[in-house]
Amino acid sequence: MFAGDPMPRPYVAKPSCEGSSVGVKILLEGDNFRFTQENWTYGDSVLVEKYIHGRELTVAVLRGKALGVTELRVHSGFFDYENKYTAGRTDHLCPAPIPEDV
Repeated sequence: MFAGDPMPRPYVAKPSCEGSSVGVKILLEGDNFRFTQENWTYGDSVLVEKYIHGRELTVAVLRGKALGVTELRVHSGFFDYENKYTAGRTDHLCPAPIPEDV
């Protein structure tokens, strides 16, 4: 686990046993972060996936029907735990300003 990057950068690393964006990191090419037992305090496993730069959109689904789309615009960084739960760090645009056909 702590032998270096688990996949080529850029990627997103998420603790396997956490929720609410706790411990999520986006690792870009050139970042100084390296996985070690000292700086990864979320257990011996990590979920990684390719990072795709773009807008943060979320859709509520009720009884199988998609409801309105909300865009989450953070003031700094990405939609991590602090930006999710600290007032004033993220603007919620509902409905999201997207074309109707999207």
